[in-house]
Amino acid sequence: MKIMKNNTLLFASPITNDKNTSWSLNSIQLPDALEDRGYNNPLINSTIPYINEIVRQATNTLNITFIDAIEAVVLSNASNASITVYKITDNNINIRQKILSTMKDFVSISPDGKTIIISLINSALNQYNEEYYVQMDNNFVKRAMYVQPLKGIANGIWRFKSDDLVYKAKSSETATTCLVLLTVDGSHNFTSKTNRTAYFDNLLNELAFKVPVRRERLSSDYKFQNFNDSGQILISISIDLPINENENTVLSDLNNMIKYKNITTFFSGTTNDLDEKFGFQVKEGLWDKFKPQIIAAIAIFIIYIIFYILSYKLYSKKYEAIGSAILRLGLIISNFIFSILFIVYNSTDKPEFHLYILSVILLSVSLLINFCIAIYTVYNRINDPVVGKDFKDLVNRNKGLVTVFTILAVTDYEYLIILKDVPRFKVAIDYKYLTIRKDVPKSNKDTSESNKNTSNLIKIRLNLIKKCLNIIEMFLVLTKKKLIMSI
Repeated sequence: MKIMKNNTLLFASPITNDKNTSWSLNSIQLPDALEDRGYNNPLINSTIPYINEIVRQATNTLNITFIDAIEAVVLSNASNASITVYKITDNNINIRQKILSTMKDFVSISPDGKTIIISLINSALNQYNEEYYVQMDNNFVKRAMYVQPLKGIANGIWRFKSDDLVYKAKSSETATTCLVLLTVDGSHNFTSKTNRTAYFDNLLNELAFKVPVRRERLSSDYKFQNFNDSGQILISISIDLPINENENTVLSDLNNMIKYKNITTFFSGTTNDLDEKFGFQVKEGLWDKFKPQIIAAIAIFIIYIIFYILSYKLYSKKYEAIGSAILRLGLIISNFIFSILFIVYNSTDKPEFHLYILSVILLSVSLLINFCIAIYTVYNRINDPVVGKDFKDLVNRNKGLVTVFTILAVTDYEYLIILKDVPRFKVAIDYKYLTIRKDVPKSNKDTSESNKNTSNLIKIRLNLIKKCLNIIEMFLVLTKKKLIMSI
């Protein structure tokens, strides 16, 4: 005896009209005790969205409400009972999100115990004018009073469609370069590959299929870099401009599907190598990443220009010395900091080249050389028969400052040039030159001295420009976050 899905009672009977058989199979149509509302499950009263409803692409919850005869339901502890959202495209069925009954972050029960509330990630219904359906396994929920497993919803019954919008790409939208991080296991899998180009292609193909997005929009330079001491690999992926509304949420879709890969199709294949904690991050530009440093550099340069103009207008060696000191300090301090940062964060990008050890050795040697130059220069200056007395007086008057700059000279001997200009900082400014500089004729001696000073000034400027270029070069290396990009 069995009750069929069409509410028919099927049973065996010993009564038969055929003398050659000992039993017969009979059926009785039972009265409709419960009305089936289209879900092939009379225990379900309604759903949100209802069957064949047009829904917004931004829909992020689904509801299943049971009839009043079911006093309350509870989630099953079965590890394999799930609710799955599918998308139907050109007769192909793709999983958009799969939620187990044990995932309390994505499924809950209403206070009255009659409604299941399912949370969807933003990428679940991510395309317009597409058809979706939801399937619920038997035993996903149980009747609370009797702990009785309840029937679910079969494939293809609970269908709905996303709304249809026409979209044109905004002119302000630009192509974007983003970063993804491989897990530790994924990184080991990647580095063990002999054909890494094929790995990149497989990854891009899977991303294009699973999001989905046109494959032509995704590209990579096939280069990678080490991210941390655990050996995780960081790779970049470029995304071209969208051409319709279905392609306008690719960035957020990729980020969501990676972060929640355990409930999307990203849990299998090459996409399972992607680190869910890192997600899909937009690569920062120089301004976004180094905004404070750039502002500080511009401020130092402006201050230097101001002092340079003042020294020119006032014939003031004091302003010239102060301006030169500010620029030198800004350059040599940033140069030393960038060198240290390079050793700490970038010299381990390629462990096989032992760059960390080489970088430490080179820095140590340069510090030792600078120390020797500083000690020799100070000692030689003190014993100079011409300027020795004046230099001793300078040291005695500025013992603390001389000590500090001598120590700093270990990092860069340019500090000694600033120390040399210290007496100029206390020179009084003769403001009369503001009015008479063009009226006082210069002697040949003054002209010769002026030419000599100009020549020295040019040399100083060239030296500073050279150091600026070194700083810029180091700055650009750091922004790449790596020393050598592997091909």
